[in-house]
Amino acid sequence: MRNITNFLEGRLKLRVNKEKNAADRPWRRKFLGFSFCISRDGIGIRVRNKSVKKFMDRVRQILSRRGGLSTKQRLEKLSRFVIGWANYLV
Repeated sequence: MRNITNFLEGRLKLRVNKEKNAADRPWRRKFLGFSFCISRDGIGIRVRNKSVKKFMDRVRQILSRRGGLSTKQRLEKLSRFVIGWANYLV
């Protein structure tokens, strides 16, 4: 970590937040709601449980009947949200 910090701060003139950053194995770190995992097929990407929970909470909120939306509007909003979330994964 010290070598990386020296390179980033010294050569590239970037600041490194030592509280947020760490050097570790990729499958032990979490980045933007994802982490890497080792499987039989090689290395894969796993979505964190916290991210899935937030996704499901948002879907429940959209599908709630309290919004004053018609079924068609509700489904359009849900479709936009799911497509956006899926595009973020890819």
